Amino acid sequence: MKLVLRSLALAVLLAGCPVIAEAQQSQQAALVVPDAAAWKSPDKLQKKLAAEIKRRVAGLSSKKVKAFLKKEENRRLLAMHYIACFESGSQEGYAKYTAGLQDSVTRKQTEITQREKEVKERSGAEQERARYLLECARRDLKALKREARYPATLAKCDQVLQQILNDAEWLEQIAFSGEMRNFTRVVQMIAAVAADDAAALNKGVERDTTTAVALEFARYGGRVTAAAERAHYFLKNWRQGRLNASFDDLPLHQRRVVCGWKINHNSGTVTAFEWALNNVHLPDWQYPGSCWRCSYLLDNVYGDSIHGPYYYAPWNGVLSDNHMAQTKQVGGVCGSLSHFGAASACANGVPALTAGEPGHCAYIVLVNGKWTPAYSLSWERGLHWIPWDDNHTFSTLHLTDALYDTKAAGKLRLAQAYRVLARVYQDAGDKEKAIDCYEASAKAAPLNYPLWREYAEFLARDEDTLRNKQAWKKLNTVLCEGVASQFPEQAAELLKQFVYGRIGAAGFTADEIASMCALFWKYADKMGPDRWYVEAMANRQLQLCRQVGGNGDAVAIDLYAKVLAYAAPHDAYAGTMMSWGNRISESLSEAGRKQLTDSTLEVLSKGKGLDNAQKARLLGGLILAAEKARDTTTFNALSRMIDPKEIHGTAPIPEIRPFAGKLVSEGGLVFASSTSQWDSPHTHSGLLTKQGGRIHTAREKDPWIAVKLPRHAYITGVVFAGTNVWDLIGRFRPLKVQVSDTGRDDDWHDVGEPIPNTSNYVNAFNLEKERPKALYVRVLRPGGPEVFHANGIYVFGEPAA
Repeated sequence: MKLVLRSLALAVLLAGCPVIAEAQQSQQAALVVPDAAAWKSPDKLQKKLAAEIKRRVAGLSSKKVKAFLKKEENRRLLAMHYIACFESGSQEGYAKYTAGLQDSVTRKQTEITQREKEVKERSGAEQERARYLLECARRDLKALKREARYPATLAKCDQVLQQILNDAEWLEQIAFSGEMRNFTRVVQMIAAVAADDAAALNKGVERDTTTAVALEFARYGGRVTAAAERAHYFLKNWRQGRLNASFDDLPLHQRRVVCGWKINHNSGTVTAFEWALNNVHLPDWQYPGSCWRCSYLLDNVYGDSIHGPYYYAPWNGVLSDNHMAQTKQVGGVCGSLSHFGAASACANGVPALTAGEPGHCAYIVLVNGKWTPAYSLSWERGLHWIPWDDNHTFSTLHLTDALYDTKAAGKLRLAQAYRVLARVYQDAGDKEKAIDCYEASAKAAPLNYPLWREYAEFLARDEDTLRNKQAWKKLNTVLCEGVASQFPEQAAELLKQFVYGRIGAAGFTADEIASMCALFWKYADKMGPDRWYVEAMANRQLQLCRQVGGNGDAVAIDLYAKVLAYAAPHDAYAGTMMSWGNRISESLSEAGRKQLTDSTLEVLSKGKGLDNAQKARLLGGLILAAEKARDTTTFNALSRMIDPKEIHGTAPIPEIRPFAGKLVSEGGLVFASSTSQWDSPHTHSGLLTKQGGRIHTAREKDPWIAVKLPRHAYITGVVFAGTNVWDLIGRFRPLKVQVSDTGRDDDWHDVGEPIPNTSNYVNAFNLEKERPKALYVRVLRPGGPEVFHANGIYVFGEPAA
């Protein structure tokens, strides 16, 4: 009875909508906006919409398209056409889904019969186990039967569908707020939520929340019933004022992160979310630390390892649908803790997601509008929720925020219009107009990630466009200009995924391809939001050039010279690219290695020859860039390119009494609080060797000299060798040692006893009792202003597992 009343209320609400009333009364509007019945044949609808759009567009100039967009009904046509393009290919998948759902019901019924038999036949602990599995199967069958009421069709969704079709803003949100998949399922889910809560369609936070849930659950194959439960959770708690205040102002693309939290994970059940809302209710800036409310435990209280099947088994049936309480009660390692931290944020309305790192799981939280890594050990991370399909890189979050910046909304709307027009013309066989539209779209909003995917896929559709070298050159140029300067990692992803695999068949020569590849490094002058797989991009470019030009030395040397010419002026990449060139040289012949070295020096000196001292000084600037990026690999690779005679000091380091363990600083990276005119960056690597080097800060209040170890270690001692000049001994009074896991300014901790006064320029710090675990170690000269300089710094200890 309640369901009938709610459905009647929804019908009244929709019938009273002015937009719908107008559509029902106006014959012209009915022609413009297809009714719900038209979506039964999306392929036919797509063609009709395309014809209407072509009829209405007066021209493809920016002025003409902007005039076209002023009419709301035209914007509806564009969004519907874009949706219909995807929907026309989804009908077979919907039929398979519906059939599969019925098969699942049948299989679960068969399983229940088998489980009931096992309960009768077994006894003791085995019987209890069988009874538990029977209860789980019955629960699953009940859920499947509920879901079976929602076959993948638009039947019984006409009213909600019509309301969507008559609202330009809503249509554009569904079509263009991120990846849009399975429109029928999106509508079903919105209708299911509205059937129990008509206010869920109120414009603003409520409708946006309902839409965000539907878009994400439909995208990842979630159930309608589960989507409705998730939406009701957020709607109820938002109305009660229990969610974080930032939830109110989330744009739809960020709301999708929160509302679409892992749909098949036990940290995303309503039970788990409610627990988190009651027990982990914090300001957004505290969620990066919320994971530490749980114990980091490899083995549970019964001795079962988390890497086995029994770690959480004793709590099955009690906490199995509540990851939050389960992890708080039992503990876990990085994956469990990161899911706890991210899910607790999402449950409170704060966007967060987990991310994989080498041998580790971290998470990321939106704090004051910035994506903040939490429980993170490395920049090498892959997102577990992704704004765009097949792109797991961290900076895609930042690019997406920039794309949907409200200040650029007008340009983005224009770009989306050109993007749809490109589809209209390519389906009509007008390739030239399609290319013109894609180019115009890219120039209007170059950060529109899916545009580039569609643009490149169109050019690769047939032989004519695939071999259109001019079109590929334009695509490459506009992409590099528009994306690489702001988000180089994203430009690299687009090029690697959608361009480089195709232009090899376009008829370019190796030299032409090398020039196109090098253009990326011209515009990529900054690292972007974080360090990224720079070398992987260069290696992919080399692979592409060799596919066309062969494996000879000349192909690699030509690409390297072109790349370095653009990268050398950019501090962010100069050192890395020279290091990459050093690795290329290992695969070359002896003559090729000499030619590559000559090319490097020619680029660096702009055609002038260099002696060893000049070469060392040029490389010193790149070494400083590697130090700034804390890039150990590049630091050491550049240092190996320098003649050892240019690195080591004239006064060797005296014999040092080692502490327990190994010299764990060997192969690390040295850097200081600042540089100065007295510094010699090309000698910095020598500080970690017995031959010594030279480093010199500017005059500062608390100058320091630090080492990034090759890996975490338990530190037993530090030896610091200042400059061997007696008159300067006062510059080493006082001294103290600090350690850090991250090297951040706010993450240094004092260890050992400070040395308030010394008459030696070589000083040792004994840490054998403390044995702090760290990745960074520094020697600090507090109480300035003063300069600080050294010839050597040595860290002893045991590498951490």
